[in-house]
Amino acid sequence: MKTISRTMFSLLKIVSLETSYKALLCLLLIVFLSGCGGRTTGTSHIQQGKETELKRVSAVVVAKFQSSNELVSQAVQNIIIEMLLPSGIRIVNDKASADAVIRGTITFSHDAVSSGGGYVSGITAHIIKANEIIAAASETQMRTEYWIPDPPEVMARKVGKKIRKMLGR
Repeated sequence: MKTISRTMFSLLKIVSLETSYKALLCLLLIVFLSGCGGRTTGTSHIQQGKETELKRVSAVVVAKFQSSNELVSQAVQNIIIEMLLPSGIRIVNDKASADAVIRGTITFSHDAVSSGGGYVSGITAHIIKANEIIAAASETQMRTEYWIPDPPEVMARKVGKKIRKMLGR
């Protein structure tokens, strides 16, 4: 009986040691990848007291996003529309029949490491009602040496999800 107890204790000790090494290896891998990667962050903000007003929005105009690249601007606008359609929000073309307007800006960062010399570093969208910004959503990314930036479409989807959530859908 004593031999069986010792054997079981030894096995537990080995398994515990092996698990510790695996945990340490995973931790080191996470630290290494976070140090040589890029970073994406996103935020959304609703003006104080405007939550109910946002929930009442049922029709929007999605204006063209300001950008130095016409193709990226059109793609981001289309993806924002695509993200809103399943939520039941109507997309209209004229401001007179819209409850709010969604406008935004696309920011590019240029560096020598990126292919083509630049990448989309940020997308910001504003929900505007009666010429007042009542909510905003954004997604930004910062590049480091061994990181491949998210394409504009991925960032636009993240912004679109934030807008849909703020609109209560």
